[in-house]
Amino acid sequence: MLTYLILLLLFLVGLFIERGISRRTAVAYLWGIGMLALAVSGFRDMIGGYDVYIYGEV
Repeated sequence: MLTYLILLLLFLVGLFIERGISRRTAVAYLWGIGMLALAVSGFRDMIGGYDVYIYGEV
């Protein structure tokens, strides 16, 4: 999963460079995508852990 995210980021960097978008804009986009990915993975871990806890209690 992480490998796919890294490949996607590299692809996006290449796309930004090809289109001539400034480096600062590209970095801002990548930072936003990275934060979103971290938030989603953290949220999934939280939900997964909570489900395991509920099932363990039952």
